[in-house]
Amino acid sequence: MELAYKRFLKAFLIAALAGVGAVVALNVLVDPSGAYPRLHLKLFDPVRYLDLDRVTKAEMAGRGDWQVIILGSSRAESGLPASHPFLVTNRACNLSFAATRFPELVAAFDYSRRHNPLEHVILCLDLYMFSPGPAWIQDFPESRFNPGLNRFQYYCKQLLGRASTDSSWAAVRRRLRRYQPAPQETRGFHSHSIGVGTSQRELFNRVLRILGPGYRAQTVDPSQLELFRRLVRDCCDHQIDLQVAIMPVHALDLELLYAGGRGTEFEKWKRDLVNVMAEEGVEGKFHLWDFTGYAGPPAEPIPPAGDVTNRMKFYFENSHCTTVLGGFMLDAMFGVPATNQFGIILDRANLDAHLARIREDRDGYARTNAAEMQWVQRIVTEGSGSHN
Repeated sequence: MELAYKRFLKAFLIAALAGVGAVVALNVLVDPSGAYPRLHLKLFDPVRYLDLDRVTKAEMAGRGDWQVIILGSSRAESGLPASHPFLVTNRACNLSFAATRFPELVAAFDYSRRHNPLEHVILCLDLYMFSPGPAWIQDFPESRFNPGLNRFQYYCKQLLGRASTDSSWAAVRRRLRRYQPAPQETRGFHSHSIGVGTSQRELFNRVLRILGPGYRAQTVDPSQLELFRRLVRDCCDHQIDLQVAIMPVHALDLELLYAGGRGTEFEKWKRDLVNVMAEEGVEGKFHLWDFTGYAGPPAEPIPPAGDVTNRMKFYFENSHCTTVLGGFMLDAMFGVPATNQFGIILDRANLDAHLARIREDRDGYARTNAAEMQWVQRIVTEGSGSHN
């Protein structure tokens, strides 16, 4: 009996070790996040770095060959086109993260600058990332972007973690299907779409209601502005071109701020950004672009209720633009001058006039889109009432 017991334990131990070894081998050889470049199989290169989590993007950022990085939220992740000539010819990767905080972007910049010959940074901003809150969220602390990363725990998760193993199996399945990702699915970009049979107006309604409560509470944390100043200064000191873009949300998304009483805060934030650029002496060298407003593409009409066929050219919903509009942004920032009238470079000389123009455009939008403005006002009012 004792001999059989020992044989069972030995067999069990051998099987367990074999299983662990198989998992380790799978995660090292497939390596979907690119953590083991000297060991992984080149066979899986076409399906590597496709995950959009912060762990994978940090590994991608450490490759060492990027000239351009994009820093921003999911708006930049899905809105900027990977196929734009500037991004293709300059070896660019998209280090934007869903629901990101500004300290995350600064940490991603620091890590990327140390590991790559950076020449350009495209910094895509929104008010939320400057508001008070936790510095890091989701899996950011578990990525190489985190200066205090516990390397032992990191490699244990990469070798044996369920998430890494699931990603490896997903990569194997893609490879067996001979899957070839589109450019918008590579280099950290995200290919966004709206499902068949979905009403875009209903999608607007859903997202507006989700974002409304948070918009009403948005304020600017001065410490985030100091981090912005430090990033501007670092780019200047290391001769890295910096282009800053305030992302082009739909007019109704902007109205969530104004109707919720945060329009003044939003304008002050723009003024703060302009002042930092001026105080650091980079006006004319680096540019701060504003793509928000109530006219032009941001005022694109929304399909009527019940329409599940027609799709907007520039927007998925109020918060996220399509790559068409993202292409307009990049054309304005890096194209031939005077070929694109979308967006404006902000400085101390034109800021007051620009803000006044947006207010005028808001009045004009309200006159021609009264029902839409009332729609947003109802959402704001109902949301305020639910918190009383």
